[in-house]
Amino acid sequence: CPTILAMGKAKGIIDIIKILKDNQIHLSIIEQCPSILAFGKAKKIIDIINTLKDNQIDFSIIEQCPTTLAFGKANEIIDIIKILKNNQIQLSIIEQCPTTLAYGKAKEFIDIINALKDNQIHLSIIEQCPTILARGKAKDIIDIIKVLKDNQIHLSTIEQCPSILAIGKATVIQANFELLKQYGMNFHHYDTPLIIKIIWTDTIELVNIFDIANFSKQNLKFYLQLTDGYNKFYHYQNVIDLCKDLKISIGDFFDGVNLSEKLLQSLKEHSLWIGDPLPVTKEQLQNHESLIIDVTTSVSHALSRRYYKLQIDDIHGVALDLLLTRCGGIIHNFEDQLNTLKKILISYLYKSLLFSLFKALDPSYSFTEHQERTLTNDGIYKSENDSNPILDLIDQNEVEKKLIQLMRKYIENDQEIDYIKIATELNISQEEIENIKKTIQKKILQLK
Repeated sequence: CPTILAMGKAKGIIDIIKILKDNQIHLSIIEQCPSILAFGKAKKIIDIINTLKDNQIDFSIIEQCPTTLAFGKANEIIDIIKILKNNQIQLSIIEQCPTTLAYGKAKEFIDIINALKDNQIHLSIIEQCPTILARGKAKDIIDIIKVLKDNQIHLSTIEQCPSILAIGKATVIQANFELLKQYGMNFHHYDTPLIIKIIWTDTIELVNIFDIANFSKQNLKFYLQLTDGYNKFYHYQNVIDLCKDLKISIGDFFDGVNLSEKLLQSLKEHSLWIGDPLPVTKEQLQNHESLIIDVTTSVSHALSRRYYKLQIDDIHGVALDLLLTRCGGIIHNFEDQLNTLKKILISYLYKSLLFSLFKALDPSYSFTEHQERTLTNDGIYKSENDSNPILDLIDQNEVEKKLIQLMRKYIENDQEIDYIKIATELNISQEEIENIKKTIQKKILQLK
């Protein structure tokens, strides 16, 4: 930052460093944001620090976002805090997203909050996604809400994915819905996760989904979801007809839904489930009771040996619940291949309870034990509320929790993790994301 020499003043710099030291703020923030010395003013910095003290806001936000001192204004920060308090929005959102103070504008905050109120959207979404205030624009938010209303999309979609208002684009969302209409898709009955996926999909990518002449097997799952071909039992003739329509081979079909072609004989003899996880039926439970007990016991012992703080009984309960609520489709598909079924269930449960986290934190991490390919929908977390016994044992701050939740969404949809989009949504750098991932990995490894 050569501007330090061009614009900075020695006395001002000395005063700023003294203020930071007096308030036990690590001087490394200067290396992160040299502009503090180039543009910062000692009096202004004192006013900002006093404002934070008066409102019991932890100084750690300065170390997370040093720009608060370089470009923030005490009067603006006071106004922002007052707006949050008047609207009963927790001040903890500042610690989650410090850029609300660095770049936020009180007037814009008021306009955003009023736009939410006018559309009866609960303000708690701001606490879920403070980026709405930090980066959102009232006009853009109003446009997005209008697009959703015009297309008869329930506004509860926003509550499930608030970042739509923070970084979504009304023009892209409208273009995607128009495209679906052109292809005769009745998207009004789609479930919320699929609507959210459509909202975040690039329009060109969506065009490619329906390009039958150049259809790619990688698009098959999304195509089935959009055309009501997902969450169904498929018989052999159904698959033959679909492959003919899409001009793909049966091998491409199995690859597209991430199933082993070994299931072709099963498909010919009965049917295959292609869709979200199914609960185990009463009949399946009766037919495979001993196998289910063997599988959950094996997984429980394996995890308790690896992580001594996990109690076998606790793991067994979680594993059994996971199997009974999510593995009905797997059992149906592999019911006539019991040896393979057992291996797949063990692999599924083991990965679900442990390896999904490592996979989210490090996409190159591989599961080295014997495994079989299972359903494309064997994503470990289908909602942000699903728990993991490993995660329950480690302390996580709000940023760590949100980062894991966002990465899970990419993993469960078999997508490459978009760290640029995640960094934008969390208002942190990609380098900070890497540091957070390493921190979580260390916490997990300390359980051993």
